[in-house]
Amino acid sequence: MQNKSTESIRNRVHDWNNRSRPVGKRLVHDAAISSHLTIPSYAKINLGLRIVGKRSDGYHDLETIFQQISLRDTIAIELASPNKELGIRLSSNIPGLPVDSSNLAVRAAELFCEKAGCALSIKIDLQKTIPIGAGLGGGSSNAATVLLGLNRLLGCPLAEAELHSCAVRLGADVPFFLRGGVAVATGIGDVLKSLAYTPNYHIVIVAPGIAISTKWAYTNLKIRLTNTKNNLKLSHFLLQQSDLSDWPESLLNDFEPLVFGKYKEIQAIRDKLYLVGANYASLSGSGSAVYGIFDREEKAREGVDCFRPHYSTFLTKPMQFGLNEVLTYREG
Repeated sequence: MQNKSTESIRNRVHDWNNRSRPVGKRLVHDAAISSHLTIPSYAKINLGLRIVGKRSDGYHDLETIFQQISLRDTIAIELASPNKELGIRLSSNIPGLPVDSSNLAVRAAELFCEKAGCALSIKIDLQKTIPIGAGLGGGSSNAATVLLGLNRLLGCPLAEAELHSCAVRLGADVPFFLRGGVAVATGIGDVLKSLAYTPNYHIVIVAPGIAISTKWAYTNLKIRLTNTKNNLKLSHFLLQQSDLSDWPESLLNDFEPLVFGKYKEIQAIRDKLYLVGANYASLSGSGSAVYGIFDREEKAREGVDCFRPHYSTFLTKPMQFGLNEVLTYREG
């Protein structure tokens, strides 16, 4: 027997053709329901990453700044007619990408339906641009985007706190992608505080195609835990300092000694970014992607030209706003 939540959502799905309002080439949803939604799924970089403690459950407490960037995947979500076979089907442009519950996008859809108390026929098409296993948060971003997309399609049955609860269950980075922009993250990365920071620089991402396991990185991390009482908080530094020349000595990533020690190629990329004019260069998360920050676009473009013949390389920009602030759009 269906509960009221399931019945309500199914009724909304029946009404989708009459409940959306096209404006130009975009589809604006008020409390509207549509059968199809195409939305961006943005990457992030870490501006500094300090390990500040180890918990009794084996996880590490950290402090980092998440900066959302314009590099993105694209996710199309379609709700099939309710009389179609129920379930979640994922397709992708990446051969061999898992399409079952081991993919966070599928798991996010499953968790959404569980939380909303509904069973639907959902098709998800994931067009990947963000490099996989690179420390850019692609999988976590995909999960958050699916949560937000389904919630928008179905008229927002889940409140913000319920979406956050789903995100926490999916992974430590996922809650950030529900809000995006710039945020300082503490705890295991799930305690967030948005920053009123207006970045004005250009970012070159270099992805060497080396998949680094986050589990491996934390297991093999052997450092003296950062004493936060004796170190300037990353968020304070970012808000107080506008000169990029101060970043190399102040925004440190505790994974770099470990990763650079094992993968000399990755360290060479970081060093070369400085040689081609980056004001600051760093590993993102535990890698393997390395980014350089440039104060001049022409120097950033020269950096892209230098690396692109050898690696997947992207010129991107920091974003000050999150996905909820991006107008949902529909292509076609």
